[in-house]
Amino acid sequence: MQNSQEHLNNQKMQRKSIQKNKPQQKCIKKDVGKPAGLDVIKLETPKVWSCLNVERQLIEYFTQIGRHVYLSLAGIKKNSQKEGLSDKALAKLQKYQAIYQNKSMYSYIEHIAQSLFNWKCQKLSVVYFFRNDRTSYNKYQKIYLINEKWNQIIKNIKFLLNEQFYFELISILKMFESNYTTEQICDKLIEQSKELDQVPQIIQNFFILLNKEKKIEQQIHGASCAQLEMLKTIYLNSLDNHKDQLQIIIEKLRQIMYENWVPQFIQQYDNVSFEIQNKIFNDDSNLIFQSDKE
Repeated sequence: MQNSQEHLNNQKMQRKSIQKNKPQQKCIKKDVGKPAGLDVIKLETPKVWSCLNVERQLIEYFTQIGRHVYLSLAGIKKNSQKEGLSDKALAKLQKYQAIYQNKSMYSYIEHIAQSLFNWKCQKLSVVYFFRNDRTSYNKYQKIYLINEKWNQIIKNIKFLLNEQFYFELISILKMFESNYTTEQICDKLIEQSKELDQVPQIIQNFFILLNKEKKIEQQIHGASCAQLEMLKTIYLNSLDNHKDQLQIIIEKLRQIMYENWVPQFIQQYDNVSFEIQNKIFNDDSNLIFQSDKE
């Protein structure tokens, strides 16, 4: 009987010892330090262009078709001499090599913009539509559209645009409101573009795109009077020969403004915006570093 009692006492002591040595689990109070009602707080999306659907699509579209910037290849030659590159590094190297092979094309479109349209460019960089970030922004004259929603959209993005294109964009939107067909709008733009000192930016950029896509094979590199006259003739002929491509650009703009944007529609210009999509939207670059036309 005594042995049985001792055995029970030993078991109790063992259990106490185990419980004593067992790590103590602390009770964590999850809500300590949090403001009351945090679970019901709703944060509103800031009303800036990058958070607004139509505004963001407009800026992305103008960036994709209007920025022609040759990427810097600094450091690529050194890295290309390394052996045993990974598949990812090799793919990146091949992409840069392809860009390097297009250097002459960027040089040519810079020549077109400067010689034909007197457009100010940086080295191997032709950018339309956007305001130069080194130029102070002065509020542009307000021009009201019938569509109040469009007025707000333009108000939200106009500080990004250069003044000349701001007025050109308003003019196109007014034609949308007046139920002009896309073909009628293109005809008016082409008619206006016969005089080189009156060419809208959207037409200047259109001719740049045609050359960038190699839809125009003949290239005139010189700056003599005869060579510039030949370049002007090629330009004027392209307006009629490739009017269908201009209609695509205008129709895309109409699709965005009426919030009927079809992402697949942009595939026709994927090759135009390759370097933009892979560089501008994946780094911290400033969208607005165009050299404005005087």
